[in-house]
Amino acid sequence: SNPPQTVNLGENTTHEMMLTYFIYTAYQTGDENIVLDSAALVNGTLTHTTTENPFTVYPNPTQGQITLQWEWAAQGRCRWSLHTLQAQRLKDGFFDINANKGHQALNLGDIATGTYILELSTGQGRFRQLIQKQ
Repeated sequence: SNPPQTVNLGENTTHEMMLTYFIYTAYQTGDENIVLDSAALVNGTLTHTTTENPFTVYPNPTQGQITLQWEWAAQGRCRWSLHTLQAQRLKDGFFDINANKGHQALNLGDIATGTYILELSTGQGRFRQLIQKQ
């Protein structure tokens, strides 16, 4: 500002401030998958988001039913949801992952032709894939 003004710290400041620290750390496997995105915040908690999707979706494009297939050592519940490109949720549900390999069929026969986002949420992260419905 011209003339200089006093800037106060704290939650009530009206001035924009940024403080950045750079520290050297050794590379670890998976560092390239770090996502610094506020969209990864759920209820104030950072959820793990990775670029490696353990799910394979076929057939894609589809005319109705798709199959999710996975090969990874995870167990638990998977929540799936289908969204329009404008983020409107159309369908959702749950299925259990009980083995290193598995598959789950999802019926998309009742949705219109178009491109959709399939989101899969597990204890290991959130995974998204575009689905083409013909």
